[in-house]
Amino acid sequence: MKVKKAFVWHRNFSSIETVDVPAGAPVHWHEENKCHYVTASFFHVPGTQGVSITEHDAIYYGCRVAPDNVDHEGQALSKDDYATATAVQCACNLGAMIHLFDRIIDKLQYEARIFGHGTDWINQHPITRMFAEQIAFLSSPRDYSEAANICETKAKE
Repeated sequence: MKVKKAFVWHRNFSSIETVDVPAGAPVHWHEENKCHYVTASFFHVPGTQGVSITEHDAIYYGCRVAPDNVDHEGQALSKDDYATATAVQCACNLGAMIHLFDRIIDKLQYEARIFGHGTDWINQHPITRMFAEQIAFLSSPRDYSEAANICETKAKE
C-alpha cells in the first residue's frame, strides 16, 4: 500500500511542526488502532545512524493516512475479480480455478479486515458464491456421503 496524494503531516507535539509526505510513501495497516499509517522507516535519513526526530515520531505517534488516500495496490477487490468470478462459470480445471480463488480470497479477507466485515461477509460475498457454485458443479458427480466415507477410510490407513 502507498499514499495516493501528497499531504502535510501536522505535528503539534514536535519541534518540527509539519512534514511533507509525498505520494507513493509506503503505508501499513495497524490492526489495533484500525487505521493506516505511513511506514516509519520511510522517514529514515540515509547515511545516518539511529532514528531521526521525524522517524521517531512516526514510530511512537504515527503518521496517519486518511482511508481515501491509500492506494491498495491490488490488495482490494477490482472489477477484474468480479469478471473472473463470472468467467469461472465456464471453468473445467478445478486446480486452476482454486488457485484463482485463493488470490481473490486474500483480497476479500483484506477488505473484510479494513472495513470491519466478518467471516460471514466473506462466506456470503457474491464472488465466493460464484466460485463455490462452480466447485460444487465440477465435483458433483460423486455423492457427498461416498466421498466422506472414502476420505475417512483413507485418513485411518
